[in-house]
Amino acid sequence: MTLGKNLNLLQEPYIHFLIANETSKSSFVQQIEERKKNNIIIKEIDGKKCSNVEGLFDEFAIKLQFPTYFGENWAAFDECINDLEWLDGDGYILVISNFDELLTNSSQDLKVFKDILLSTIQEWVNGREYDSYPTPPTPFHVVLHCLPLKESIIKDRFSDVGLENIQITRV
Repeated sequence: MTLGKNLNLLQEPYIHFLIANETSKSSFVQQIEERKKNNIIIKEIDGKKCSNVEGLFDEFAIKLQFPTYFGENWAAFDECINDLEWLDGDGYILVISNFDELLTNSSQDLKVFKDILLSTIQEWVNGREYDSYPTPPTPFHVVLHCLPLKESIIKDRFSDVGLENIQITRV
């Protein structure tokens, strides 16, 4: 199954690695934008703006329209990314462009980010019944993008933080 065809399904893998130049990446994003017809929410995060934790919190808060009470810490980030009720989608796709520039100053923060993403994916795809706002199983996919020249850097970073089971797509 190709990357563009399984992004709205409750089907693994949920983390995808897109190796593409900027033009090909833009075409890919335009292709998946058509999924908005199916109420799939697509948000693009710029890794260049996320080189440190503060930048990451700001970029995600802006792009995912976090509420004003977002506390700009990992616990608040985890809470907001697992909620998203204000976006009201039947599925979510996060495209993180220039992933090689995300949290470049701290492998520990990258590991925390990875752990939150993995738990977020599981919470969305399993649904939740434990609070006053239960959710049904909902597709939640993350596309990590980098330029072809950065592929080996990203693979090393994946290995460093234990990120596995990623679908690799070259465009």
